Amino acid sequence: MVKNRHTCYYPFMKNLDMKDVIKKLNLVPLQPEGGYFSQTWKTEDGTAIYYLVTPESWSGLHLLSITEIWHFYCGEPLIQLQLYPDGRAECVKMGADLLEGQVPQVICPDGVWQATRLAPGCRWALTGTTMAPPYTDECIRFPEDGELERLFPQHKELIKEFV
Repeated sequence: MVKNRHTCYYPFMKNLDMKDVIKKLNLVPLQPEGGYFSQTWKTEDGTAIYYLVTPESWSGLHLLSITEIWHFYCGEPLIQLQLYPDGRAECVKMGADLLEGQVPQVICPDGVWQATRLAPGCRWALTGTTMAPPYTDECIRFPEDGELERLFPQHKELIKEFV
């Protein structure tokens, strides 16, 4: 079996494509953020979702008031941009290839702007996120026009890659 350097490769996934994943997991478009999702758990203690990213639809820049934990399940690597209140920017590569510096779990602290998209040339990735306390529509905020460029002028070009 030849390992594709971008794929979390299991024999049963050889012919699995994005449409199969969307159908099998009952994923629907996540608006206005982007990507496809299905909520798998919700209690007064927390929430969890499946979340699929494509080249055309990804997790757009947003800010959460609750820490979000991302889990990589399968597909190809993603890049998560995190913009911290102190002006730092970090790009974390999420995926299954630990030897290439990818990580299977990413923690985005509350109060940090984030966006997640596929690595260049990749086709799709299935992830999940977990939040405790649970996600509510009140805990998310999207940037106003030009807000991030004003807050992070030193990262203007990087921000453009995730818009």
